[in-house]
Amino acid sequence: NNVQFKKYSKYIIDTDAGSDDAHAILIASYVLKYIRTDAELIGITAVAGNAALENVIKNVLNIK
Repeated sequence: NNVQFKKYSKYIIDTDAGSDDAHAILIASYVLKYIRTDAELIGITAVAGNAALENVIKNVLNIK
């Protein structure tokens, strides 16, 4: 019984979603979609950091 399973990674990005983080999220999502096909971005969480949480949530929801 020689069953092999393909390794598959799932990622969650935890961010305060400033402008620098928005660029990093776009790059990460591109890499995970087109280059690392063995991986998946399953979510983005928003935390307060350099900006208020209300603004962070708006920024994350506007990333396309």
